[in-house]
Amino acid sequence: MRATHRLLLIFTVTILLPGLILGILGLRTLTKERQLAEQQVRDRLSDIAKNSGRHLELELKEWQTAADELALNASETPAMWPERVRNAVAEPGAAVVLTRSRERPEAYPAGQLLYELSASPEDELPPAIAEAEALEFRSKQYDRAIELYRQLRKSGNPSERTRALNGLARTLARTGRNDEALQTYRQLEQEPPVRIASLPSDLLALFEIASFENGTSRNEDARRLYRGLVGGRWPMERLRYEYYSEEARKWIPQNAETARLNAEEERKMKLSIAAERFVATPQMLSTDEASTTLAFWHSEPFAAIVLGPSFIREHLLPAGDADMQATLLAPGGETLAGVAPAGEPMGAYTLQGELPLRLQIRPKDPTTLYSAVSRQQNLNLGVLGVVVALLAFGGYFTMHTLKSELAVAQMKSDFVSTVSHEFRSPLAGINQLGEMLRDGRVEDETRRQEYYGMIVSETQRLRRLVENMLDFARMEDGRKQYRFESVEPSQWLQEVAEDFRGEVAGRGFAVEARIPQELPAIVCDRETLTTAVHNLLDNAVKYSQDSHTVRLEARASDTDLSISVSDRGAGIRAEDRPRIFEKFFRGGGDLARQVKGVGLGLNLVQHIVAAHGGTIDVDSKEGEGSTFTIRLKTVGRPA
Repeated sequence: MRATHRLLLIFTVTILLPGLILGILGLRTLTKERQLAEQQVRDRLSDIAKNSGRHLELELKEWQTAADELALNASETPAMWPERVRNAVAEPGAAVVLTRSRERPEAYPAGQLLYELSASPEDELPPAIAEAEALEFRSKQYDRAIELYRQLRKSGNPSERTRALNGLARTLARTGRNDEALQTYRQLEQEPPVRIASLPSDLLALFEIASFENGTSRNEDARRLYRGLVGGRWPMERLRYEYYSEEARKWIPQNAETARLNAEEERKMKLSIAAERFVATPQMLSTDEASTTLAFWHSEPFAAIVLGPSFIREHLLPAGDADMQATLLAPGGETLAGVAPAGEPMGAYTLQGELPLRLQIRPKDPTTLYSAVSRQQNLNLGVLGVVVALLAFGGYFTMHTLKSELAVAQMKSDFVSTVSHEFRSPLAGINQLGEMLRDGRVEDETRRQEYYGMIVSETQRLRRLVENMLDFARMEDGRKQYRFESVEPSQWLQEVAEDFRGEVAGRGFAVEARIPQELPAIVCDRETLTTAVHNLLDNAVKYSQDSHTVRLEARASDTDLSISVSDRGAGIRAEDRPRIFEKFFRGGGDLARQVKGVGLGLNLVQHIVAAHGGTIDVDSKEGEGSTFTIRLKTVGRPA
């Protein structure tokens, strides 16, 4: 064990410890390289964020300058506006210019918003129209109302004539004269629009026309209505717009044009809400769950430019590098534009000035930033992995070899000790009996003959031990010479049984031989095969325990001769069976330690049988005994 400990200590100090240190240093180096690469990426992102943020600061200042210029050159004509303002309002729902006329906010260009920011004054109701409506609504005298409306259609007053057409169409529809009502509404749509109940007359006419056609395949009027609403054609209040828009969407089928109009309406609605919110409470940044807008304005004279969510998202963010993406955050952390913040490394910059927005820059694909260092790290990890694998394999191989060598050394030591004991036992008996005979201490002739026989027996035992040792050495070195000859198994096996019976009779053992006559001949080395059978019989006797009978049996088939040796002893443990033919191996258990032997008998038998082209099998149950069977090829039955 001391040698084992020394070898383990040497192996640990010379191989494992340096390998462990190398692995730790390698991992630390890889970690530092990764940290350095990540720091370089963060520095790069920070620089990009700083440059982009300063660019955005200049952009916002230029928008404020544009608002100041817009106030100084206030005009309904976009050609007079700053170029960046003209470009912004050219996109539907992107931006809107606000001015104030007679304390009412005005939005430009026309149609950019979906509804009015404040209610428009209603045209004064002519007395004649009031009289006709009284007949229609109060008195329910529809015929007289229709007659009066028809007379008023000829009025020279455009407002009165348009109102008369609207009243006539409405009354005709009330009385079920739908065809006439529809025709009258179409005439009303062609008249110059006037405001009726705060709504444009042409909107009222087209809405009624579309409602007549609802549910039919004629939906062009409904589409014209929805196009006009989304295009901001008719100024009205927000609630009224939402009502008419909802009704129009019910009447038109879903197709590519409808989807485009829906998207445009959504953009304009967000811009309209933002403009309405700005008019109520002017502020640069306005955000809610639905949208985020920026506004820049000049107080006196008043002029403002409101940038909607689509413009901020599509135009305000700096382009940056192609492999980067930006996120613009409000001071409270809400995402104004760009992708929502994620966990990738990022650079950030907070804008200086009145609007402390925060700009974050992150890579679109973080893996591309680390591709070079990742390749180097993978290479280093691969080399380190190979080194660790080699160390592990070398360690395992060394420990396995060391363990095997120590086991072999232990077996050899046990072998030498056992052989010495095996040799001393017969030598001691021969020496003692020889001295007694030499000194004349045995006077009885019968006893003298018995002692002579015991000396001869011990001598033969010693000779077999020596021959087994020599045969084993020759077989291991490949120097064993065999003298093959034809042998009749019946007579030969009877002789083997008789010889062994004489050896063990003095120890109280019996040999039961079941050898049929006229067994087919075999070609073998009679002497070495006798040694093999003798070793099996000797093993059977050693492990027979209380059963003092062993059996030698032979059977023949058309091509094979089977020689079996059986006992009814201890049997072989299941875990020992795969190794019983290994050299120096002796099974575990108390019985194996009590039985004398060197662990070469079965290995020698296996060598001999293999040299004869045969096989040997074992059938054993622990506690019930064992049967070893040698199978050899035959050359025919004797004549």
